[in-house]
Amino acid sequence: MTKSKIQEKKQLFDFTYNFNEIIKKEKWVPRYDIEADSFSFSVPKLPDDARLKYFGDEFAFYISGGNKIRGIFIEYFNSNFTKHNKDFRKLTAGIQKGSEKALVKIKKDKITKKIISGFSESMKESLLANFCLK
Repeated sequence: MTKSKIQEKKQLFDFTYNFNEIIKKEKWVPRYDIEADSFSFSVPKLPDDARLKYFGDEFAFYISGGNKIRGIFIEYFNSNFTKHNKDFRKLTAGIQKGSEKALVKIKKDKITKKIISGFSESMKESLLANFCLK
C-alpha cells in the first residue's frame, strides 16, 4: 500500500471520529433530493472543485483540493439506507414527492446528537468493512 493511500485512509478515519466537531465548526447543511432519493450533508456551498468519491457501498464523500472532505453523500437514502439504519427515517419524514422543489434543506432540529452519532458510526462501519476487512 502506498503512503498516499495510507494517508487517505487515515484522513477518512480522522474525519469520522471528529465528525460532530467538523460539522459544527463548518456549519454543515443537510439536504435531501426527492427525485434522486439522495441525502447530502455538506458545507453550505460546495467548492467548484469538489468531487464525489465513493468509499464503500453506502457513503461517498465530497472531496475538494488537498483531499479535504467537504461533505457526505448517500444514494438511495429512503429506498435503501434507512432500511438498514432505521434511526434516519425521521430526517425525510413529511417530505412529499409532489413538492415543488427537488432539493430540500432538512430542518436543523431533525439533526439530533443521535443522528450525528449514527452517521459517524455508519461511516466507521462502512470504512472498516471496505478498508480493513478485505
